[in-house]
Parts: sequence; C-alpha cells; structure tokens
Amino acid sequence: MDPEKLPQQPAASLPARHARTKQALLVVAALVLAAIHSARLCFNTSTTATLVQPGGGIWWSQCPDDSTTYCGFLNVPRDYTDPKADDLVSLALRMIPATVPPKERLGYLFTNPGGPGGSGTLAILHFGTILSRIVSGRYNIISWDPRSVNLTSPGLECFASEGDANRFQRDVEHAGLSYEALGSSALASSRNASLAAGLSWTRRIDAFSRALDSACDTPANQAILRSSSTAFTARDMKRIMEALGEETLTYWGFSYGTILGATFSAMFPELVGRVVLDGVSDSQTYTNDLLEWGRSGMHDTRKVIEGFFSSCAESGPRGCAFAPRDNSTGEALEKRYDALLERLRDEPMPVGASAVGPGVLTASDVQYTMFHSLYAPKTWPHLAQLLADTERGNGSDLFAAANSAALSPSRTPSSVKHWPFRRPSGGFSSSTAAIMCSDTDPAALRNSTVRGVWDYMNELARTTRSPTADIWTIWITQCRHWSAKALEVYRGPWTVADGLKKTNYPIVFFSLDADPVTPLSAAVKMQQGFGNSSSTLVTQSGFGHCSLAHPSLCTAKTIRSYFLDGTVPALGTHCDADDGFLFPHPGNDSATAAAGGTLSKEDAELRSAMWELSESVHAVGMGPRR
Repeated sequence: MDPEKLPQQPAASLPARHARTKQALLVVAALVLAAIHSARLCFNTSTTATLVQPGGGIWWSQCPDDSTTYCGFLNVPRDYTDPKADDLVSLALRMIPATVPPKERLGYLFTNPGGPGGSGTLAILHFGTILSRIVSGRYNIISWDPRSVNLTSPGLECFASEGDANRFQRDVEHAGLSYEALGSSALASSRNASLAAGLSWTRRIDAFSRALDSACDTPANQAILRSSSTAFTARDMKRIMEALGEETLTYWGFSYGTILGATFSAMFPELVGRVVLDGVSDSQTYTNDLLEWGRSGMHDTRKVIEGFFSSCAESGPRGCAFAPRDNSTGEALEKRYDALLERLRDEPMPVGASAVGPGVLTASDVQYTMFHSLYAPKTWPHLAQLLADTERGNGSDLFAAANSAALSPSRTPSSVKHWPFRRPSGGFSSSTAAIMCSDTDPAALRNSTVRGVWDYMNELARTTRSPTADIWTIWITQCRHWSAKALEVYRGPWTVADGLKKTNYPIVFFSLDADPVTPLSAAVKMQQGFGNSSSTLVTQSGFGHCSLAHPSLCTAKTIRSYFLDGTVPALGTHCDADDGFLFPHPGNDSATAAAGGTLSKEDAELRSAMWELSESVHAVGMGPRR
C-alpha cells in the first residue's frame, strides 16, 4: 500500500470512547499510535505510515508490536437497536496491505479465525501474510476483534488477569473427564455406582458453568454482554466495509467464522461478494438448539480418530513413533492407546520434572491432548512421540503439553509496552460464552437436568467412541446457566424455502470429508439451505479442522481462482489432499511434495503457502482451545 496516495486524517479522529468504557490498556495503545502518527507527520511526511480512507472514520498506523501490519479503531453503535452517539463500541482492527501495484489491487479480504471468541487482530499475526500469498498479494488482508474479544472496547472483564483466566480453564480440565470419574477397573462397580459417579462428575462440571456466569454477570459487564451476538458482529462487518469504501464483502471465514459469514449473508444478501466459508458449521442448529448442534458436530469425529491411528500404522516407525513395526494396524495401535488410558486411570503417572514443573499425568491429560491434536494433522507425529514416550514410562513432555496454560502469563498483568495490542486479561472461555450463549435459543439447555446432561454426554460418546463427547459437552453446556440476554439475534430463516433471499454473488462452502467438529454433513445442509443460485460446495479429502488443516493444491487453486477471477467452482467439485503430508518421513516423497516437485513455479509457491498455513491451524477453529 502506498501511504502517500491516501489523504491524511488528523489525530483527533482517534476513537473517543465514553468515559465509563475506557480501558487503561487500550488508551495507552492509542497513545502509542498517536505518538507514532505525530512523529511521522512532523519529521518524515514522505514515508508516513498513516493510512485512511476518505471519510471512513478509521485511523491507521503501523502496529506497535509488528510494523509490517497496520492497526486502527472504528467506533460503531454498541446497540444497533437503539443507537446513541455516546454509547459506542471501539473495534480494534489489524490489516496487512496488498503487495501489488495499486492498479492490480482488488480491495479488502476480511477474515475471521473462528471460536467463537477468536481474536482477529492476533490471527492476522499468525497467518495474514500467508493468506496474502494465496491471493497473490492482491488484497489488503483485514480482521478485527469481535465484541467481547481482546482489545475491542468496552472489554469483557470476567477475570482480573489472564493468569486467572488460564487458571480457571486449567481447573476445569483438572476436574478430569468421565472416564476417570467412573473409577479404576480394579474396583468393583455396579450400574448404580457408575451412575452416581457420573452424576457427581457432571455436577462438578456444571458448577464451573455457574462460576463462569457469576464471574461475568456483573453490572460493569452488562452493556457488552447484551451486545455481543453474531447479529451485531455482522452489522459491525457492514460498518467496517462502509468505512473502507467496499461495496460488497470479500471474506474467508473459518469454523465459527462460517456462522458469522452465513449470518451476514442472510442479513445482507445484497452485499455478498466473494465469500468462502471453510470448515462449515450448522448455523441453523447452532442458533436454535445447541444440543442438537453438538450431536451434528460430532458426525465425523470418529473418522479423524481412526485416521490418526491408520495413518500412523501406514507410515510405520520411520514416520510415527507410536508404530513399533511396519506391519502394525490402526486397530492394534488404538488398542494400545486404550490400554495406556486404562493404565493411567488406574495409576496416574508421577512427573518429577517437565517444562511446566512437576505434577501427575492422568488419563484425562492424554484425552485432552488427543482431542486438540485432532484439529491439526501437522501435530500428529508429535502426538505419536508423546504417546510412545508415555507408554515407556516417560510422561514429562505429554504432561507439559496437556498443561501448557501453565506457561501463560502470571496473575500480574503484562507490561503494556510488551503487548500493546493484546489485552492481558480476559479469557477465551468467557468470550466464547458471551457470543455463543447469546446466539442460541436457551430453551433446550435450560430445560435440561444434570441427569440429562450426563445422558447427553453418553449419547455423544456412543457416536464418537472418544473423549470428544465429554469435552464437547462441557463446552456446550456452559450456556445452561448463562444469564445475559442479547439485544438482537439472528436465528433464521436459514433456507430458501423459509424465506432466505438470493445472495448478490454465490458463496463457496468448503469442507473436508473428515473434520472432527464441523462435519461434511453440515456443509451439505448449509449449501442446500442457501440454494444452488446462491452457493456451491467444494469437498476435499483429508483430516483435521478446515481445509487448511490438510493442505491441497487443488483446493488452493480453487480458492485463488474464486477470489482473483470470480470463478465459481461447480457444485460437487472435489479435491484430493496433497501426498506426503501425514507422518512425513524419508521414502514417502514428503520432501518432494513440500517443495512442489515438478510443479510450475506458481503452483509450487502456492502449495508451499498452503503447507505453511497448515502450521497455523491452532490459530483458527471451533471449540475449547488452549
């Protein structure tokens, strides 16, 4: 981007938030930005980094924490149902400028990393430059912190510090999963005893949901709690577009970002430009029945678990440390995994030293680590090594991986000068609840009982045969006790038959055929709901969450062509995953695949970008995160 070709806007256009909503950290960050702005206007006007659109209301400057990106703020009404000039939300934005000459630029590509509760400003740091490479540098890549997230103000203050938020999340995990709650296999048990143990565990988990609501449901938080729905965030996107002078939305949304993208497309169909929804979640059940949404979300989880073990066995010991010999089978490896869980359930492993200090490795630690690894096949070789080490009696690294929150900041807020664009308090769990629990119809959850929650978890467990059922149940049922009521929600229509209007341009839904939390069936349902005149569907073989988890040159070329040329892929287009990505080792051509082999230079560079993007999958997604 050439800053000299853009008009300057005075520092007075910095966000002027209402006094009661000012956050000390944000004020200091703004002062840092103002200082940068003033210094450059006075001393180096030929190279100033201040970037604004005429009349847009966004003041841009190089970000204090990364000078390759640009940060800014935009004031929007806190309450779109009753807007007032002195009742505002200040959206924190971050942008990576296009790299091509001005005449080749195509505008702004919006992105959302998922969650709900993911920080867009931090996601841009993780993978914004890679997205730019995928679209040949022809877009300004932009994202923002949605309401209740990170530096968008007023902030949601459920915890006094980031350390407190992380400790709360660790306490939830340290409560264990139901596998441990049911007791050691060495103990005599009965149906009644198992039920009693299960209900006791459920009550303990349910108490954490009550505690989270109590922590967040304070007078100071009420305004933002009532204003954090996806419907309001969709309206924020529209305001950002208008500020940037964009006539239609160009967007790449991941996971929960597909719910946001679908909501925007349903509310403002006339503003839909080139929109990719990747890792598609079922918006209809998400907004109307969260329990049913949980059921549908687990449809392909078992495929991913089996994919880990079968791919490990196929790779053999050269690529997978958990495969002791070349003739292993996936079924045999999973039996060893189950035996390891049983051993740790019966006798947890003491850990004298690890990267997070001493402790005790439990079966639940292993299950949580497995769950998080399902999102990203790139992590599977490391997971296999952790399992192999633990099986041999060394659980130090697995314990550290399972307790990585211990490496997070202490209870003392971080110095502003080190993280001027990252709020040092809050927590992903509270941001998630503020958005998700606002969006969904609470009736089904509130009518459930502790016994009903236990039965629901077991229902999911029978489907997935994995700890995902426990973890997903814990995540969903945090909305059982949520008190805040959103000022506006969008819960439909979600189908043409029910009144959904035709979009200005066709949406492209992308889905892997084995995604642990957003199954292919959800993408099929959403595409059918929007209809063939408003959307199409591309499927890809592979494991993990969203297309970026298991890279495919075919997918990358399809996405690039859509964003650059407007080429809409035919309904039913299918792409295969690249060879050599799972458990790479000498002999499986992974090195050749990563380098592009005999591909053209353009395709080799595109494939390289997609492989790099797969390493950033931890920055996107749906569900509990560390």
